[in-house]
Amino acid sequence: MVGLVGVGHNFVHHKESVYRYFLLLVGFTHREWQIMHCISHHLYPNTELDYEIAAFEPLGYYLRSMPKNNVFNKFLIEFLLVFLQPINMAMKLLVLPVIKQTTPDLLYSFPLLILLIATLINNSFIIGLKLYLVIYCFFSFLLMKVLFCGHRVQDTWT
Repeated sequence: MVGLVGVGHNFVHHKESVYRYFLLLVGFTHREWQIMHCISHHLYPNTELDYEIAAFEPLGYYLRSMPKNNVFNKFLIEFLLVFLQPINMAMKLLVLPVIKQTTPDLLYSFPLLILLIATLINNSFIIGLKLYLVIYCFFSFLLMKVLFCGHRVQDTWT
């Protein structure tokens, strides 16, 4: 799935392409990615004006101000990274439409196809849900590790 983000990321820069829709499998839309990544990140890469840096600033501040070698903090950060993407998808599909009083963007429900497929293959919703959460939590952990390392800049967070 991290590879799908890479392919979707590369093709969101191009003219209309079916590959840009790979981002749907991971809970992003190409429109959202164009605004968040192409406009913000490419105009102000790895600076305070880059949204991808600004979004991690509270976590970066916390990491540089926490006591050294604190095992609990390391566990807390790893736990957060595991559940960040599933929480992000649930917020976009369920919470934001209620707050904004709009209908949900159905493109965000695309990852639920994986849940449906896992449920149909296993003939059990519970097993399908567990598999779905394992897939997306593992993906979230890997994606956040890659993004966090790739966007940490010495001048911004230290």
